[in-house]
Amino acid sequence: METIKKPQAILIYNDKDITLDISKYLISLSYSDYEKDQSDELAITLNDKENLFKTAWKPQKGDKIAAKIGYLGEELLNCGSFTVDENEMSLSDGGNIVTIRALAASINDKIREKNSKAYENKLLVDIAKEIGKKHNFRVVGSEGFIKIQRATQYNESDLSFLRRISAEYGYIFKLCDNLLVFTKIDTLEKTEPLTTLTLKDISTVSLRDTSTKTYTSCRVQYFNAKTGKYQSVTVKGDRQDVKKEVLKLNVKCQNKEEAITKAKAGLKTGQNTIEGSLTLKSGNRYFIAGANFTMTDGLGFYGGKFHIKSSTHEITHDNYTCSGEVYKIA
Repeated sequence: METIKKPQAILIYNDKDITLDISKYLISLSYSDYEKDQSDELAITLNDKENLFKTAWKPQKGDKIAAKIGYLGEELLNCGSFTVDENEMSLSDGGNIVTIRALAASINDKIREKNSKAYENKLLVDIAKEIGKKHNFRVVGSEGFIKIQRATQYNESDLSFLRRISAEYGYIFKLCDNLLVFTKIDTLEKTEPLTTLTLKDISTVSLRDTSTKTYTSCRVQYFNAKTGKYQSVTVKGDRQDVKKEVLKLNVKCQNKEEAITKAKAGLKTGQNTIEGSLTLKSGNRYFIAGANFTMTDGLGFYGGKFHIKSSTHEITHDNYTCSGEVYKIA
């Protein structure tokens, strides 16, 4: 007879373990993990039958939460540290429901303010360090050392600006737990799969073939300082087995090297021919954003090595599931 695994959630609130205190009120815990573009999120839904979370136990904006989830007796998924962003209360015949929402980064109002500034002859990572110093964030990692001749922040928030220029040069930028992390997309895609999934592991799967939108090459203009004129450079992609389609990027490049880099980054986002979403029957701590997995067993053309763009892990007293957005690498 198959052993029924018991879901487990460990919660540390302002450095205090509240797991036992809160367990009888916990309805669900949801952890959303994003590879890029937004902060990871934690949502804790509680049955406030004793009105504790509106009075003595009311969470305050800025409070710190750390979470681990998984199955009892197994290694848990470390979700990381979060900062309380908002509380939501709803009333019904079933009782009072309180949801605590927290972000993996302490995003203050100042970092959301729009600014204008020009950066010249800077490494991407140095631009990030300058912005990070202003907001008390630390830059980590071994990526982001590409030289940028000129980058202009025009009426953008510092976060939006960093995300935009990172994507233009083929990097993933993520803000997590007061850390700024840069990773090259190619680096992530080349890592070994963390897990293998079969149809027996999957509750639902939806994959679409987008080969009709796949670009075989990318063309970018750059300024040739010797001639004083604009020229174009074309970079071929890996996919030459589909209908010829040229991606033309409307970006400003100061030299040929910069144009080639941006063309390669543009091709990366235009060559994912198999993409979609799936939901697993049970939780899997290896199904996290930025990781790779192998999907086999009867999927034919749709099987292979996949990359996870985002994942959501949800745990209740009786169940632990996860789902995510993925695309095929090979």
